[in-house]
Amino acid sequence: MTEEERVNLTIDARAIGVPKGTLVIRAAEMLGIDIPRFCDHAHLMPLGACRMCLVEIEGQAKPVTSCTTVCAEGMVVRTQETSGMARKAQIGVLEFLLANHPLDCPMCDKGGECPLQDQVLAYGPGESRFVEPKRRYAKPVAISGRILLDRERCVLCARCTRFANEIAGDPFIELFERSALEQVGFFAEAPFESVFSGNVVQICPVGALTSVSYRFVSRPFDLVSTSSACNHCPSGCGLRADARDGRIVRQLAVPDSKVNDAWICDKGRYGFAYVGDPERLRTPLVRRDGELRPAPWTEALAAAAAGLKAAGDKGTGVLVGGHLADEDAYAWAKLARTALSSNDVDARLRVGSPEEDEVLSRIAGRAGPTYADLDAARVVVLVGLDAHEEAPILWLRLRKAALRFGVGVVVVGSWAGRAIPGGKYAPARPGREAAVLRALALGEGEAGELLRASRGRVVVLVGERLAASPAGLAGAWSLVEAVDAQFGWVPSRPNGRGLLDAGVHPALLPGGRRVDDSWARATVSEIWRTELPKARGRDGVEILTAAARGELGGLILAGVNPAREFPGWPGLHDMFNPAGFTVAIGLFLSEVARTADVVFPAAVAQEKECSFTNWEGRSRKGRAAVAAPGAALPDWEIAGRLASELGAPWTTSGREELVAELEGLRSAPVSAAAGPIQVTEAPSLDGMVLACATTLLGEGVALRGARDLEGAAGPVRATLHPDDARRLGVTPGSRVRLGTSTGTAVLEASLDACVAPGCVRVPWERGGFRASELLDPGKLVVACRVELERGDGR
Repeated sequence: MTEEERVNLTIDARAIGVPKGTLVIRAAEMLGIDIPRFCDHAHLMPLGACRMCLVEIEGQAKPVTSCTTVCAEGMVVRTQETSGMARKAQIGVLEFLLANHPLDCPMCDKGGECPLQDQVLAYGPGESRFVEPKRRYAKPVAISGRILLDRERCVLCARCTRFANEIAGDPFIELFERSALEQVGFFAEAPFESVFSGNVVQICPVGALTSVSYRFVSRPFDLVSTSSACNHCPSGCGLRADARDGRIVRQLAVPDSKVNDAWICDKGRYGFAYVGDPERLRTPLVRRDGELRPAPWTEALAAAAAGLKAAGDKGTGVLVGGHLADEDAYAWAKLARTALSSNDVDARLRVGSPEEDEVLSRIAGRAGPTYADLDAARVVVLVGLDAHEEAPILWLRLRKAALRFGVGVVVVGSWAGRAIPGGKYAPARPGREAAVLRALALGEGEAGELLRASRGRVVVLVGERLAASPAGLAGAWSLVEAVDAQFGWVPSRPNGRGLLDAGVHPALLPGGRRVDDSWARATVSEIWRTELPKARGRDGVEILTAAARGELGGLILAGVNPAREFPGWPGLHDMFNPAGFTVAIGLFLSEVARTADVVFPAAVAQEKECSFTNWEGRSRKGRAAVAAPGAALPDWEIAGRLASELGAPWTTSGREELVAELEGLRSAPVSAAAGPIQVTEAPSLDGMVLACATTLLGEGVALRGARDLEGAAGPVRATLHPDDARRLGVTPGSRVRLGTSTGTAVLEASLDACVAPGCVRVPWERGGFRASELLDPGKLVVACRVELERGDGR
């Protein structure tokens, strides 16, 4: 920082130099000087509403708000610690706030962690001069299914309304009237349905806003707080889990300016009830006499090893869940290739395109673009990615980049997703993304011209959905090369990047090493002390197909339930009889686990030391907040014990050694040069094409028991472009029958110009609806018939 870029001032007789534009309250924080405040928040625009942060500035006749005053050269500031004027002003502010604020601290959820409570004790008057009755309102008011409002507690700081307007862009409660009559108003016909709504509870300084699930549950001094990382999506948010009596009762955002600022989505905040679900598996189960019965670990491990050894030449496939931690995923990938001598290991329960292997090998184990790079870019292109639904904090950061730094956002795909201010949409029917990307690379259209003009300052973020589009990934890479852009991959699974880096892929070893590269195999073989299989393994679809045909002797399902997740497989829960021998590892006795031969109970992220890798490639650490139920163990330990039982040369004896081994493989150089990217021919499809949308609040284990999120997902609809709807005679609210080669479904129709012409958009899963029932697992793009249903249901 040069002299021209900084200003020098003194605060309470202490000198400091700060960058130009720094607020006085931030400069005081740099010196460790605490100035009380209510409305100020580091990630919200200055307002000066509460007047609590008043300070004296030499030369000013009256005290000024430090949260709105910019530091100037030679400024002399005195806070309440050295200025009688500032202290007297703050006492007056507190006296006015307490005139109508209820003194119900013993029953208020904020009691014990309330800034008003703390500041009254530190700076307030010893007694009140107000004896008149306080204002009263009906309470609490439900402003959504998750948030309750006690209006009499509000100190009118406007943090909540500013968050809704500035950060989330969602309509929220507003402040009405003036002076002593000012109060919070809300819209009874428009509840606050935002996937970021829980943030207003966390930033409310006085307990006016509370969560339905946490209200009257605990006091902060009864909680044990543990820092962790959210594993519900690839954003990688910092998280704090608060537990009481061994049970998690709430989760909060941990501020991290490099990732999530100070926010998390509601799924991350409220999606934890499954951790303490009484139906969690607590002990291993072994099938005896046709039924699963409890067994000690020694017996269960021996039974699993014997069954997998009996698989013989048919081999064993390993499927890994996308929520598993880095070390868990690495342990299962290592077990597959050492103990089972197989590259049949994958986490993708979908069909992929041939170019996917090459593109993923180029990014695995390597640093990609970061959130900071999004702020510095001129244009960010999202391809096959609905950031609001698949990575909500990424969407917030893109919105922030657009509003504060003027970053342009271009969305390419079958629907635009929630709009970013000033963003552009390039519609692409499923299977035609590559053609649209080629046009952008050539500079065609307004978006193409913008990208050409921004050469060298472009970030292309690709969603995992693009891998199911013919030549989609190849088209994205061509665009990257054409405009000298950074390439980022945003997986649909929470720890998809960590799984990729760990080698959970049939063609890739840890760190992106190619299975067909002899030098790469030799490097890993030396560390693992065993010869590795050379041929590319089966992917997830091929593993399950082989299992259904009886071509596999064994199957390991680590944190995955194919009967629920695998697209378009009728009667999947009945297919494991010909699979030979099945081992399931998970939290609950799922449909598939019920058919398994051995079941192991696993620990979740909040019950163990763990690490995750977000879409940037940034490592996020987690610590145990509560104990695992019964005899449940981390996946990495289950895999290690099973490998030992199978006689594999397991070279690590604990988590620390396993993590160190993984990090070594991630950071070591990779020999194989980038090869040519194969291009898949797009099928010629007449009529409509099905577009399946991943939704944040769909279904799944993460939302099990989360009563705050019940009903928040909204109705299930089939959405069409208005032009298609007119052609088909479909009107909003009418019932339409969707038909594919594998199934049919009847849904209510909705119209939206942000859906690409020629496709019908449906949620992946919601309200009992499963898009997988309409998909063919062997096809990249699925044709869909759309017919208006008659009143008689035909």
